[in-house]
Amino acid sequence: MIYNSLGVDSTHSQLTSINVTVMIVDTMTIEEVGKSLLKIAQLNTPRFMAIMSHNQKKYRRIAIKKGQEQINFKPINVQVENITFHICPYSFGKQDYKKYGLNYCLLASYKYKGRDMYCLFSNNDSFIQIYTRHFFERFIERHLKDDSEVNINLVRKYFIETEYVCYVESVNKEGYENAVYCGTNIGTGCGYRVCDNVFVFNTYIDKETLKAGEKRRVYDESQPQIQPIGMDVLGNRIFPRTLLEVAFSEAANNDGEAA
Repeated sequence: MIYNSLGVDSTHSQLTSINVTVMIVDTMTIEEVGKSLLKIAQLNTPRFMAIMSHNQKKYRRIAIKKGQEQINFKPINVQVENITFHICPYSFGKQDYKKYGLNYCLLASYKYKGRDMYCLFSNNDSFIQIYTRHFFERFIERHLKDDSEVNINLVRKYFIETEYVCYVESVNKEGYENAVYCGTNIGTGCGYRVCDNVFVFNTYIDKETLKAGEKRRVYDESQPQIQPIGMDVLGNRIFPRTLLEVAFSEAANNDGEAA
């Protein structure tokens, strides 16, 4: 399945019945955390959209000046109880801005049982990918190979490098229930499926160190599937072919297919 977090709009799917609160508490299960984050994001979408509308003119001059260069603007932070949402505006360039305006991807950071957690919302906030601090420590160690600190800027750097797109496939791994691997353009993430629309990723393997096996296979299979969104000669957006073929409701039951 492909998860694409570009092009947030105001259309949202309904969540299944589960306890939903307006903040994250340590007594919640990880499924309750994921579902609550999704619901909170959806409830605050009008607020996020209003912020984006307010900032359209602010970014217009920059987007036009940059020509066809893709731009990732500085995040706008919005605090909702003990969750910090990070609105990440972007533009694919002058043509894209004139036709579609400014768009954004949505990240969030929060504490859960004393640990720093981060998440990315996908497909109009109907899917969520939760990432542990350990995941980004391994990203630093195995990809950046420097002394970067784990913070929202580092997290954003990871998602910019992966262009906010990943290919998730369930794998058979003895001793690990619901294991999934996540192929990106720079490596493979390892984690597990909590439920149909909540995933947790714990660690990262860089493409340079991937050996033969399931992690390598998922990485190799992901590459043709995760081509970035671009622009054609008429100024229209080009989405990966597979993004348009399979509805997410179907893909949830067909591991390895794109949606």
